[in-house]
Amino acid sequence: IRQAPVGPGKAERTVIFHEGGIPGFNTIIVRVPEGRQLVVLLNNTGDARLEAISDGILDILNERVPPAPRRSIAEELAATIASRGIEAAVKQYGALRQDHPDHFEVEESHLNALGYQLLAGGKVDAAIAIFRLNAEQFPDSWNVYDSLGEALAAAGQKEEAIKCYAKSLELNPENRGGAAALERLRKP
Repeated sequence: IRQAPVGPGKAERTVIFHEGGIPGFNTIIVRVPEGRQLVVLLNNTGDARLEAISDGILDILNERVPPAPRRSIAEELAATIASRGIEAAVKQYGALRQDHPDHFEVEESHLNALGYQLLAGGKVDAAIAIFRLNAEQFPDSWNVYDSLGEALAAAGQKEEAIKCYAKSLELNPENRGGAAALERLRKP
């Protein structure tokens, strides 16, 4: 539940929403009870920015022009990694965040997906760098430390992986996957 400007005059109204997904699919359901509006989006093209899309649909339903979509910073970084390498992408990330803070969408899930793409492609060091950026950007997220721990473990950096999984569990004691990974890493 969040308060958001919805309806004529952009009055603050209660917006009830739920998001979910699995690799390759994501969904969102958004309800504005006061306006009797419902938006349901089902996506099978990967990790689309459904919250931004649903906000745009609500704008249209309420006779407002939605803002132009912003490109995911992860897409920009992926292109740079492919053409110039991870070091250039890390520098670019800092420059884009400083010079164009409103130009790009910076979402935890997009950076995480890029990290896992790199990890699956055997680019472990690049994946670690992206997961570190994600942890710096979203330090209160248990998931970023879980992902970083996974990449560090894949790189054989056991002690650092243990620290990341411990941080993940500190933020979310219910993270069973992280707890199992931590237990495996701590075994002699």
